[in-house]
Amino acid sequence: MRKSFRAVSSPPANRRVPIFVTRCSPVVLPRWTVALGMCLGIWWCVAPSASGQEDIPVAARPEPPEPPITYWAEDTLDIRPDADADADACLDQFRWEPDRFAVEIHPSTEPGVYADVRFPSPLPSGTAETDTVHAEWYAARDQHSGVVRPAPVYVVVHESGSDMRVGRLIASSLPPLGLHGLMIQLPGYGQRRSERLDRDDLPRMIRQGVADVRRARDAAAAIPQMQSGGIGLQGTSLGGFVATLVGSLDGRYDAHVLLLCGGDLYG
Repeated sequence: MRKSFRAVSSPPANRRVPIFVTRCSPVVLPRWTVALGMCLGIWWCVAPSASGQEDIPVAARPEPPEPPITYWAEDTLDIRPDADADADACLDQFRWEPDRFAVEIHPSTEPGVYADVRFPSPLPSGTAETDTVHAEWYAARDQHSGVVRPAPVYVVVHESGSDMRVGRLIASSLPPLGLHGLMIQLPGYGQRRSERLDRDDLPRMIRQGVADVRRARDAAAAIPQMQSGGIGLQGTSLGGFVATLVGSLDGRYDAHVLLLCGGDLYG
């Protein structure tokens, strides 16, 4: 019999972080089954805080305004020193000096995507294509007017597939539940592809991706339609490993949903 396990890092003592870890058997599940299960779990985490909210004028158009709209965000990164020197040296790879940074909202050409959210990577690699983070914003709207409304948001980290199909499926499934979906494109994916990248760059790209997803929390908090009190993190496969690392840094995300990111440590 194949065993499964669950292992999560301990959040700071003053925070309660809901965590859902899902591991599927080799049976291939229909895409809608996976999406439905994920959405129900996410809805359970944060949807109650979305009730009672009213539309805000900044989003009163059915399409994004002319680019770019710029908001200013502040890094809240707070990685505490670890008593173990080796562990602290590992954590040091993900530290950067907190700074103020611009969050730009651009129209998107992707079907179903409300806007392309951009901000600078906190750990730039020197490769221009990867040093600007792109995130696809799937917006929650009022059912009657179609107005983009304030609601909790989930930052979604996609799988390793080049078309990011599962990440997009999950992010686009959130607006019907009254949640914003913000799918981060990891370095080497989507608009962050570069012909100068190869397999030797993978460790650096993962490190940069972890930092980008951590900064995405503060970028989302700067956008008026995304409530800073309800910002969750979801990752699938490769994105699940990235989300696990991000969630263990300083516990700033309000909830974590991890899918298909277990390793066969018993095999």
